[in-house]
Amino acid sequence: VIDDILSFSHIKNKGVDCVDIRKTALKQIGFAREILPKSITFSLSGFDDSDKKLGCQICYSQISADDLFRVFCNLFLNAAQAMDYTGRIDIEFRHIANEHAMDMKGYAVKPKESMEGYAQITIKDTGTGIPSEILPKIFAPFFTTKEVQSGTGLGLSIVQSVVQGWGGSIKATNDKTNGGAVFSILIPCARP
Repeated sequence: VIDDILSFSHIKNKGVDCVDIRKTALKQIGFAREILPKSITFSLSGFDDSDKKLGCQICYSQISADDLFRVFCNLFLNAAQAMDYTGRIDIEFRHIANEHAMDMKGYAVKPKESMEGYAQITIKDTGTGIPSEILPKIFAPFFTTKEVQSGTGLGLSIVQSVVQGWGGSIKATNDKTNGGAVFSILIPCARP
C-alpha cells in the first residue's frame, strides 16, 4: 500500500526516451504477461507490418518503457481478476492520424502540428465488464471494488496519471458484443 501511495504521489516520467512504441509495447507486454497464470491467453494484432488494415506504421513517442510496463501490469492484473484468472486478453495497436483523433469520443486530446498522430493501444478482456454505475469513478484515487486488503484503489489512477504525463489519454468502456472491459490508450507520436 505504501509503495502505491508513494508511486501515485511522485509520478514522474523517468527514463523517457524517443522509442518505437510498437516495439517497446510488444517487449513490455511480454514482460507483463509473465506475472499472469498460463490460464490467461493473449491475442495481439497490429504489432507487425503485415497488419496494414490497422493503419500500422512506425510510431515514436517520448515515453518511459518502465512506465509502459507499469501501465500494462495494472491493466492486465485487473483484467485477470475480472476473469477469475481464466480467459483472454486482446491487445490491438493502431496509428490514428491527428485529424481523426479529434473526432474520437471519450478522449481528452489536443493534437499539435508537431505531432505525428497517436498510437492507440486497446486492451480488451473476456470478463463481465465494468458495471455502468461505477464506470465514471474507476480512475479516481482510492476507488476500489475489491475487499479490504485486496487492493489500494490506486492502480487505475496511476495508469491514468502516467498516460496523461505522456500527453496522452485513456478511456474505459465495455465491449457491447462480448461484454468484457475495454481500456483504450492514446499516446502522442513524435518525430524520431
